[in-house]
Amino acid sequence: RKLVSRSGHELVGYPLDECARVRHVEERPWWTMVSGALLVALVAFIVYMLSITWDQLEPQTRVPMGALALAGIYGVRRVVGSRRHRLVFTMKDGSKLRWTSRPGEYDAKKPAVETVVELARARQILEDTRLVRS
Repeated sequence: RKLVSRSGHELVGYPLDECARVRHVEERPWWTMVSGALLVALVAFIVYMLSITWDQLEPQTRVPMGALALAGIYGVRRVVGSRRHRLVFTMKDGSKLRWTSRPGEYDAKKPAVETVVELARARQILEDTRLVRS
């Protein structure tokens, strides 16, 4: 990232001939899954407590059920849809370049990652690991 540029970043090109190895990892980040599970558990606890104490609530009490439903959906999405790609390019001088997609962007970034993987496989520099829990 570049702090003083208009776009906030700068694309830097590296020759593919300087790349010694490419590693592709499909991973599920555990912290994303745990935070989603905790959010789902919190929403379930709130709904359970509301169902138990519903008759004790004041008559004008408003319960944002839509917000609870959205939080539950968001939590389930974090648990189920947390798969992501990670590409690690090891250069001949020993330096490593890393690219990671965001959790939930697995399907959107799949065509671009497949192109990189096929190119690395054609050059016989691919080190493929399919699913890793990180």
